[in-house]
Order: sequence, then C-alpha cells, then structure tokens
Amino acid sequence: MTAYVLVQTSTRSEPIAPLLRTISAVVSASDLKGPYDAIAHIRARSRSHLHEIVLPEIRNLPGVDRVISALATEPLGEAA
Repeated sequence: MTAYVLVQTSTRSEPIAPLLRTISAVVSASDLKGPYDAIAHIRARSRSHLHEIVLPEIRNLPGVDRVISALATEPLGEAA
C-alpha cells in the first residue's frame, strides 16, 4: 500500500528528509517550505504496518511534532 505523510517539526531550520529516508518503508522524502516541513512517500505492507510500525518510527525522529498520513488510491502520476 502507498501512503503520503506530511511532517511538522519543532526545528523548522533543520532538514528532516534525510532522517525520514533512513526508515525502510520510506520510498522518498523531501523537505518543504510552508505549513509542513517534509513529505514522505511510504510503501507499507498493510494499513496496520503503516499505523503500528512506520508512523511511530516517524514520530520518534528528533524534532517531529506532528504527522498526517493519507492513503493513495492510485499511484502518483498514473491517473486514468
């Protein structure tokens, strides 16, 4: 399953994407400017894997205050 996770941090000046990329389920991650500090493209084995393993790993990264996840209904860039 594919999900996208928006991340807010308490240390907006420090990049978080390099830390996100150390998590095995993270396919890619980019730092952002705006209300969220980063976005991560996640490939999880299941919904429970996402919510019980992956999201807690992200929440435990230094400086992470909040995460919002969204499940993809189709792969990015492959709309019918």
